[in-house]
Amino acid sequence: MLGLRYAVDMNGKLIAAARTLLGWSQDQLAEKAEVSRRTVISLETDKGDPKRSTEKKVVDTLKAQGIEFTEMPDKIGVAIRREAE
Repeated sequence: MLGLRYAVDMNGKLIAAARTLLGWSQDQLAEKAEVSRRTVISLETDKGDPKRSTEKKVVDTLKAQGIEFTEMPDKIGVAIRREAE
């Protein structure tokens, strides 16, 4: 998931963290990404085996709102871009 080199269980946490940064519920993310709430839950908990296209829809939806997934040699994270002043 997400193309990151770290443990799979971290990737779902990144999606949940990104959603939380936006102040969205799982229902809101599902609606905006045009997927089911069950899919969002599966991605966030790393359960099941979602299609890459479904995962991409969710990640692209988050990125369109300013979310950035960051990866450094010793850490990974989620950030939100600041609005231009």
